[in-house]
Amino acid sequence: MASTQTIQECFRGKNLFLTGGSGFIGKACIEKFLRSCPDLGKIYILLRPKKGKSLEERLEQITSSPLFEKLKQMYPDSLKKIIPIKGDVLTLGLGISDADRKLLIQDVHFICHTAASVRFDDFLKEAIFSNIRAAREVALLALEMKNIQVFLHISTTYCNIDGKTVVDEILYPQHGDWKEAIRAAESIDNHTLNVLTQKFIEPFPNTYTYTKQLAEHCINDMLVGKVPAIICRPSIVISTLVEPFQGWNDNFNGPVGLLLAGGAGILRTVYADPGFNPDYLAVDNVIKIIIMALWHKAVLGQKSSLSIYQASTYKEMLMKPNYLAETGRKLYWDVPFKKNIWYPDGSVTKYFHIFYIKVLLYHVLPALLVDFLMLLACRTPFLLKLQRKIYIANIAVSHFLLKEWLFVNDNSKRLYTYLPDEDKDAFNINQLPLTEDDLYKYYANCCDYARRYLLKEYDDIMEETRTRNKR
Repeated sequence: MASTQTIQECFRGKNLFLTGGSGFIGKACIEKFLRSCPDLGKIYILLRPKKGKSLEERLEQITSSPLFEKLKQMYPDSLKKIIPIKGDVLTLGLGISDADRKLLIQDVHFICHTAASVRFDDFLKEAIFSNIRAAREVALLALEMKNIQVFLHISTTYCNIDGKTVVDEILYPQHGDWKEAIRAAESIDNHTLNVLTQKFIEPFPNTYTYTKQLAEHCINDMLVGKVPAIICRPSIVISTLVEPFQGWNDNFNGPVGLLLAGGAGILRTVYADPGFNPDYLAVDNVIKIIIMALWHKAVLGQKSSLSIYQASTYKEMLMKPNYLAETGRKLYWDVPFKKNIWYPDGSVTKYFHIFYIKVLLYHVLPALLVDFLMLLACRTPFLLKLQRKIYIANIAVSHFLLKEWLFVNDNSKRLYTYLPDEDKDAFNINQLPLTEDDLYKYYANCCDYARRYLLKEYDDIMEETRTRNKR
């Protein structure tokens, strides 16, 4: 159903409440909303004071990212619209003061609940509090709001993969009861819960996917029929493709982390199926789908059913692990890193015994040697500890690297067809890098950004590093 109301008109003068505003998706969401909807009212973001920093200092840290430079040039006063709200999603009532809660109840029109723990190795209690109970607390707040138009919850495509090869944009039956899960986390001690974790989470591979699946049912049970509600399921979210520039990221997760570790000579074997195609989607496309979904639900005003959108590529962008390994070797020359410790090389295998032998030969033994030399030089050894982290991380994600799933995205693709012509440039989601040249350029830009802003290796040492690598 097409609409004549533009996205800018829909959000004009309206206020948004965002959880997870300091996270990867949260930052990108703030930037895109303020840049593409300049008449938006306020964005209230839930923040907790951290490491001795005030809310204002944390907000300054968030908005000092290069991500916001284009926004500052276009709309210099736009950052004044971001209002930090002191709170914590792990706390009952979100830890919000009575005064702030009253403000949100009176003032908010849209909610984006992006906060979550995305750690695959979280203890069950922490995962339940972060992903299920937090969703319940935000939903309870939404039910009190006087002017709420739409509630959007961020989930993941991977919370519905049990026993399937194709995951559709529907609500699948729940495994367990989300209310019982919260009760268990609140009443059972950590040790007992850890012992019972496998029994709780079966058939899920980890506590993350288990709790995200139950959180979907929490939102459905609490809000459908009362508040227009959306679940958005991104696949693997990676660096920006187009907006506000190509290559922005704020962490080492995903393929860029693999490329950086490979380029530094640290990662030389990966436990994965060389022939499978992971589903990656750039974060700017994810944000466009989020905003279009909010707009479309607001136009419909539909409370009776839950709208589900999978932010995925679904066969359109294929990147096998072997391609990433080859790309990493090329990037050694084009985007050199000063901190590399070995010439980049490596392989991908789906056989655990081969992977384990290669870890011992190419990760553990060199790490022991380097750490021994560092001890002789009176420096702090670090490489064996780092290799241990890499090994644990690879094992934690191996379930998702050894099997391929298809995540249907018909609902998400259809959103773009509903847009008025005025919105189609700003919310274009059909800009995937489909050729190998496009992909290589994209990953080169991603790694170059990470080199400068995450590794803090600036351009003045790049030529020196390139010359050293050629020796």
